[in-house]
Amino acid sequence: MGIIEKIQSNFLEEAKNSPLLLSDLAHMETYIAESYHNRSIIELLQNADDAASIRFYISKNKGYIIVANDGRFFNENDIISICRSGSSTKKRDGKSIGYRGIGFKSVVNLAERVHIISGDLGLTFSRELTNELIDSDIPVPLIRIPHKYNPLMEHSDIISNLLDRNFKTIFIFENTNSNNLEEEIDSFDSSSLLFLRSIKQIVFETQLSKTISVKRVNNGFEEYITISDDDYKEEWLVLRNSRSEDKTTSVAFLLDNQKRIIPLSNERSVVHSFMPTKDNVGLPFKINGDFSTDPSRTKIVNDDLSKESLNRCSKLIVDIIKGYVNEGKDDVFTGLFEVLSTTEESLVSRFSSVVKFKDIFLTNLKDQLKKEKWFNNQSIEKIRINPEWLNFNDFNKFCDFFDFTPLDKRMESKYPGILKFGEKFGVKPLFLEEILEATSKKTPFINGSQEIIGEFIRKYRFSHNTTIQEKIKNAKIIYFSDGIFSLNEKPTSKFDDEFLKIIENNLNDPQDFKWFINKMQPSLISALNDKNLEDFEKDNVVNVLLKNNRIEELNKTHIFSNSFYQRGNNSLKEKEMNKKSLNIRASISKWRAAETNLAAFLEIDEDVKKVIDVSKSNLGYDLEVQRSNRTDYIEVKSVDKLGSTISLTNNEYSTAHELKDSYILAIVKQTNDGLEVCYIKNPIDTLQLTKRVTRWEWICDSYKGDFTNYSFN
Repeated sequence: MGIIEKIQSNFLEEAKNSPLLLSDLAHMETYIAESYHNRSIIELLQNADDAASIRFYISKNKGYIIVANDGRFFNENDIISICRSGSSTKKRDGKSIGYRGIGFKSVVNLAERVHIISGDLGLTFSRELTNELIDSDIPVPLIRIPHKYNPLMEHSDIISNLLDRNFKTIFIFENTNSNNLEEEIDSFDSSSLLFLRSIKQIVFETQLSKTISVKRVNNGFEEYITISDDDYKEEWLVLRNSRSEDKTTSVAFLLDNQKRIIPLSNERSVVHSFMPTKDNVGLPFKINGDFSTDPSRTKIVNDDLSKESLNRCSKLIVDIIKGYVNEGKDDVFTGLFEVLSTTEESLVSRFSSVVKFKDIFLTNLKDQLKKEKWFNNQSIEKIRINPEWLNFNDFNKFCDFFDFTPLDKRMESKYPGILKFGEKFGVKPLFLEEILEATSKKTPFINGSQEIIGEFIRKYRFSHNTTIQEKIKNAKIIYFSDGIFSLNEKPTSKFDDEFLKIIENNLNDPQDFKWFINKMQPSLISALNDKNLEDFEKDNVVNVLLKNNRIEELNKTHIFSNSFYQRGNNSLKEKEMNKKSLNIRASISKWRAAETNLAAFLEIDEDVKKVIDVSKSNLGYDLEVQRSNRTDYIEVKSVDKLGSTISLTNNEYSTAHELKDSYILAIVKQTNDGLEVCYIKNPIDTLQLTKRVTRWEWICDSYKGDFTNYSFN
């Protein structure tokens, strides 16, 4: 008796002894197939990969579908596993993907008759043949009792062709529901292949014909994977656990064409248990682990094995962060923090009582980060984030007072997104109340003093208690003509002129400082000299008129210079500029942002070692240009024509004031051929700036600088 006859005999005897069981299995098979909707290809791919297949093939013909792979041949145990439900020969040991033996049941929605040809074995699954065999018309499962190979059509030519091409196992699905397959192919995500071990090529010869190729370059625990077809190419970085006993835990990041890690779309940021589930990670990348899943393999079951896998995934991500920050692997993980800080809480997770996988994962990751010394080998309790409103020099000074490790704004240029990441994952900022305490020993620079006062006004303008009031009065943050003191130390004195100028220029409303002095130390109101009071009153008049849209009266105040309104004569004359033209070939698109294109041109400069785009980090400049003997901080202003009015925000103005000659304003006009750029060093001292009171910006409608022309060609 052959293998097929022997297996058939065993299952036939079981069916005759318990026809009710056979009927129950038929209903269960239908349920499994419905649960596995649109996952037949994935399950067949999984089985092929477990069989060490390199190539996978699907062809749709009239009335039938053929699937083939070049993995190892089927054996008797494989057939028994397919026939049974929940009894697989595979072990959950990280070496194979499937382990329940029910995945193949997903194909029952594809066809009425299924054939398997592998080596010397040939068999058929058919409900019709099973009913004839048991002489009954009760509901029976499709995949249960095997029959000798018994096709409805002639397939010998295509089988021979596939065997000649060294395919070893062939599945034939007859009397097909073709819509199901087309729907699956149309929605198939090639990133499903990321965590497979063997598959390198998938060929679809259907209405949606295409060939997907997978190229893997293994570099220890780092693997670069390129997935492509005729229309697209994606590059991925897959990182695995360094522990030898863990063969499964891994994380996959999508890369751009510069090998930078970029966010993955929410729909694709799913958990994999080798093959993709429908559970979202909660962060824009993929994780893979030996997670337990429901029968459909689409939802993670939160059992002990899943919890262990989740812990391993979190630990792997923390190890990646530590390698990036503490070991300086910036060439591999560029863009990591921007991706890790991209978390969006959905309305469902916020208001639903159902705990989702992503919520569990993010909580677990936060807990792991609290345990690990991921930044400068310090625990999270000893790290402080630079508040957005405070300059990094004073921030570092105050951190030193408390013996905190500073995570300051300059880290953004080296690790873009790290401040937002730290904030989201439990690192505390340096609080205003702490800063006020620290000024007893560490006095701020003059610009920092204004920032502290501004933050106090913003936070406590409408509500403050006596405790915080005493803290601000005792803080050494007021610049007087004879030094920096607290309000309590100098109840009557003269303010420093530069200090008052910075206050006037940077507070949202100069009247705020008048309120602050009047509230905290009224005796100092007289120290605001007549000129200062006059300026404050002028600004207040302007605000009232603007608020009430009384523009005609505003014009009559003559507070603004005529140049602010007369924009017709602000074209830039070439003879006023030091002009040079650089025709440089660069792989740059005119459709990209001005910051991106300028950065690309600057990188070609022989004196430039590195250009870092920090335009999304709100540092007061867009590009950090590291040269051989200095670092330039460039703020890019895109204009329609050189000579058009440009403006600086308060943040940009303060940063330019702090960085002096290291701060460069780059006014950029993009053309079809390249960039026209006007570089202005130290714009605060170089330009004549006018304050616009509708929104505190610094306006310049006439400027001179070094003119450069970059060409795309």
